[in-house]
Amino acid sequence: MTNCLSESRHTNTWDATRQQAYREQHPEHVVIFHMLLDASGSMAGHEAQLRAACNRYLQWLQAHGPSMSLVDVRCFGSTLEASNVRPLGAMAPLTSETYSATYGGTALCDALGTIGTESPQRGQHILVLFTDGDENDSQHWSVGQVHTLLTTLQEESGWLCVFLGAFPDALPVAAELGFKEGNCFTFASERIPEAFEALRRATERYLTAPAQQRRLLAQGGVFLEEKTVCQP
Repeated sequence: MTNCLSESRHTNTWDATRQQAYREQHPEHVVIFHMLLDASGSMAGHEAQLRAACNRYLQWLQAHGPSMSLVDVRCFGSTLEASNVRPLGAMAPLTSETYSATYGGTALCDALGTIGTESPQRGQHILVLFTDGDENDSQHWSVGQVHTLLTTLQEESGWLCVFLGAFPDALPVAAELGFKEGNCFTFASERIPEAFEALRRATERYLTAPAQQRRLLAQGGVFLEEKTVCQP
């Protein structure tokens, strides 16, 4: 069986119009990665580490991910950065200008609610949320509403939703928001590189699995083979 990572990459030579036409005709070959990065003020001491770790992950995706993949990397805090969906091969690395801890508080619910309701592209959606703190600033979405939304996206639309939490109470917070326990990874802030390396392994595990196994992993298992968890 052909898996996502062994897919032919010749389509990278197609122009944007032809690529989009292919995505519309073959949504089963399209993976949309949503990277939602906490840029609240509490991340001020870890900006460079987060940029470097996320860039290594994105570089790996560019080298090994499905050729028709799309990526949307968005920073959030009190507000959410506008969507900027790009083909995987055209994704630029994060810099001090595109990621800095200047977004105020942590409006987790508003960010997740927006991501989950503004993604019309057909295909396999993978949502990765990185945060170093709990919800404290949402104005439009409640925890209960987000839980309902994520549950629907995971159970009815097949989304894989991953929670990277760099704070002590991350697992209970993730559960309240609707993330599956086996798709959550908790760690101390100084271990951001190890967390993104675990994410890389989990992503590879998911993309190389047969379709039926991917559905099982999305229901709460991408991190189950990790031998250690970087506890805060």
